Amino acid sequence: MSICYHCQKEIELSGRAGRKDTCSYCGADLHCCRNCKFYDESAHNQCKEPNSEWVPDRERGNFCDYFSFTPLDSKHLTGRGSKSPPSALGGLTGFTDKAKETPEADIDRVRAEALFKKG
Repeated sequence: MSICYHCQKEIELSGRAGRKDTCSYCGADLHCCRNCKFYDESAHNQCKEPNSEWVPDRERGNFCDYFSFTPLDSKHLTGRGSKSPPSALGGLTGFTDKAKETPEADIDRVRAEALFKKG
């Protein structure tokens, strides 16, 4: 089993993903950098495989011989972690999940209160 980087749905493939294979749910290319276990935005060339060539569009199918689907248990999937960026930063900024439970008009007030809360 593999997961599409774009829609996060499980994909069952028989064999390797080909350059023209697409996700049956969203139509995104499967043999692309964003689905590869070597993809890393912070790495040189955005790839942990040192011998890979530059790929200009990381979301399009390509011919990379190093391609290997990201393991299901990897944090490398889109969002690519178990938390979204705002909740991952919550402990640093003082933001809480209260903003999710509050009507949209009050979200800014809750965030401001969290920033200036003493104690």
